[in-house]
Amino acid sequence: MRSYILFLSVLLTFFAHAQNKIQNKVDQLVNNPNTENATVVFLAIDLESGDTLGKWNHKSSLPYASNAKLFSTYTALELLGEKYQPKTRFYVEGNLSPEGILNGNLWIRGGGDISLGSKYFSDSGKEYAFLSKWADTLIKLGIKEITGSVISDGSEFGYEGAPDGWEWSDHTMTYGAPPSGICFADNVMSYYFKSGSVGTIATLVNTYPKLPGVNMHSTIKVASSGGGITLYGGPLAKDRFAKGYLPPNQTSYPVQSTMVDPELQFVVLLEEYFQKKGIKINSVKSVRDSHLNTPNYNTLKLVYTNYGSTLSEIITKTNLHSVNFFAEGLVNLVGFEKTGNGSTDSGLNQMNQFWSKKINSKGLFINDGSGLSRSNAMSPSHYVEMLRYIYRSKNYATFLSSLPVAGVSGTLGKVCAGQDGQGRVKAKSGTLTRVKAYSGYVQSKSGKNIAFSIAVNNFTCSKGEIVNLIEPVLNAMAAY
Repeated sequence: MRSYILFLSVLLTFFAHAQNKIQNKVDQLVNNPNTENATVVFLAIDLESGDTLGKWNHKSSLPYASNAKLFSTYTALELLGEKYQPKTRFYVEGNLSPEGILNGNLWIRGGGDISLGSKYFSDSGKEYAFLSKWADTLIKLGIKEITGSVISDGSEFGYEGAPDGWEWSDHTMTYGAPPSGICFADNVMSYYFKSGSVGTIATLVNTYPKLPGVNMHSTIKVASSGGGITLYGGPLAKDRFAKGYLPPNQTSYPVQSTMVDPELQFVVLLEEYFQKKGIKINSVKSVRDSHLNTPNYNTLKLVYTNYGSTLSEIITKTNLHSVNFFAEGLVNLVGFEKTGNGSTDSGLNQMNQFWSKKINSKGLFINDGSGLSRSNAMSPSHYVEMLRYIYRSKNYATFLSSLPVAGVSGTLGKVCAGQDGQGRVKAKSGTLTRVKAYSGYVQSKSGKNIAFSIAVNNFTCSKGEIVNLIEPVLNAMAAY
């Protein structure tokens, strides 16, 4: 009995020391000169016992950047299922003659397939290969000519553009591509500029995919040293503004940006691929740009359905590479499948309803799926409660496998590399200007499963330095 009591005492002392070490590392982070003007929040619990291993301001809500993707990806996983696939459907309106002439229209009904032509699901340079496949499919169906129009319809997902709280400069950055009913190639396009002699203004010569009616306002100056180019413009607005510097004598200098009108650009590009395959088309239109009413699809003939990547594949890419476009699209897909309305507001409403029944959601403010919105506010308590719910769910293994691993993969590839946390911390990172956050799981050296969440807002050092300051906290949990 004495030996047992002594062993138990030593064991409790060991765990108390380990727990104190976690809190000590948090205290050191809080008291660092680089965080004296910052807000630091933290919470870690033992998932089996429920014991708190460390905390600091754990109920304070603040922006958490891309950690918000944990909410959007898991909501989609549970409500839609890991085998769910978004789809794009082709409908014939009219009669197809024995000669292969469709006397009518071909409608392409978008289903929010965010994986379509994505660089994350396509070989480099083959992002548009699906268009050739679709042309071959129509030919196999006997369609050689369309006397009416090919019409793209993404209206079931609305045309809201970016979610609330996104900064103006985010709208044209490739990481800020908004979701849409018809989307492809990550909703990213290229602008090509021509420059002359030093001191002149560079001009736009082309876009790809083509954007009919684009009005580029360029103040790009040609300078001997060149430099970067910044584009500005609102969602669906064909007026674009460009500033910066280009080196002289460039004939076609590429600048990547978000697509202005994916629904229209898609059908214009599709026409090009169909014509290459010998399919004659009278005209192409998009529902929004041409102010068309959508048909009753139940009265049309469904001739082909294209299925996208599975949800488990999409959430893995989303969390591993922190793809904002995918996270926003998942919110839309949840809204679409649950209500028939694929707008961001519809999806967020479904997500908020879901989590309000699973965790204490007081003080939880989710305004987008990616975390790019500065209007978001979450606390460590929200994240840890969410992670505990996931840990007990049937989807835990699938979700855990989607998370980056410290020192090994994704956005955590360099975090805790060669340290105690390597291979043991599996979490989502979050980064915005003056925001750094991590939320996820730790499998400690003693075999404990830990859920944790940590964020620092308004630090005064570089992003690299704040990661170095957070790493000891992660390592302390791994060593617990």
